[in-house]
Amino acid sequence: MTAPFEPDTAFALLEHKVETLESDFFAQLQAQRRTIGALPDPAGSIVNGKVQFFSIEPSPAKGDELEPAIVVGIGINYAQGQVKRDNGTSFARHLQTVSSDNDQGMRKATDATFTAFEHHRQVWMDNRYASKGLILPSKAQGRWDYVLIATNFSPFLTLKKWLVHEAKTPDVCSALLNCWDHLRHLKSLIDALKPFEPRVIWIGHGKHQWERFAEWQQETRVEPWLLSLNLSGYNTSRILPFWDTPIGNKNDSGPATARHLPRRSRPGLAMGATAEK
Repeated sequence: MTAPFEPDTAFALLEHKVETLESDFFAQLQAQRRTIGALPDPAGSIVNGKVQFFSIEPSPAKGDELEPAIVVGIGINYAQGQVKRDNGTSFARHLQTVSSDNDQGMRKATDATFTAFEHHRQVWMDNRYASKGLILPSKAQGRWDYVLIATNFSPFLTLKKWLVHEAKTPDVCSALLNCWDHLRHLKSLIDALKPFEPRVIWIGHGKHQWERFAEWQQETRVEPWLLSLNLSGYNTSRILPFWDTPIGNKNDSGPATARHLPRRSRPGLAMGATAEK
């Protein structure tokens, strides 16, 4: 008989919860593919055979907080790249464990986003890029102190960046999103994090995903929330002041929906627009 899991820290408990979710949903996905078969064309043409539902990393700040904030970044998919794959009936996990990704790009971008919000807090909330009363994580030794969880609307890794595929074949991306119901794993994450409320902050990142995040937030009512550009290392050197453009009715409680978003911010590229990295 396997000995019961006994965490020695709060992070170990949270890490165990997230790893359990990852294992469970990976098993469900594998079972689904064995039952249904390969991903249907054209969705299967852009996947690389790897999947990832979640990742988690501890706070590097090592402050006095015994229970630091928990930040959940929700994007479109985890990564991309050319990987040898079969016919789409079987997949492999991208990460060996949910805590084995050593890339600090997402944390650096999140830190930069928090710093920008700190300096422009009121206009960010007034223009509906953040929920009212959002409290940022504390700082320790000059660094933001929070556990970072990454998850996405689609668990499938793609051959190229999502925006590249979406710009050329948006119907294929829509078909791939329909191959897995994101409400399943995101709802389970919400439930897993309930004991840690109100220390959880939800970030919808990637301006082409703001509408999808808004619809999900309005359905689940998770708070507090924040909208940001794509939380990748590409966006750490300079964050353009997107928060200066109002979106939606200031009396509304949720993030902007498609009809509120500026044209350049809606999913898909307007003529002559520049794609976000």
